[in-house]
Amino acid sequence: MKGMSLGSGNTSEISPLILALTCIAAILKPGLAKISCSQFFSMIPDITGKLMDMMVEFIPMHHAYHSIKDIGLQREFLIHFGPRL
Repeated sequence: MKGMSLGSGNTSEISPLILALTCIAAILKPGLAKISCSQFFSMIPDITGKLMDMMVEFIPMHHAYHSIKDIGLQREFLIHFGPRL
């Protein structure tokens, strides 16, 4: 979350979300071909969306976007929040 100044309360709330989203980005990187459980893979967009919704409860949308972009989930962010941007 470079370039962001968050209060210590927000940082403690955002850190687990960033960690979870980073893990999801790592899972998505190799793609469905490398993951043998398609049911698990199909749940990821819903989980990612819920985590991003939680994130924007704590920080402004543009800060959340930059954090998500740094993680590598920019496309997922734009798909999830596109109608609200």
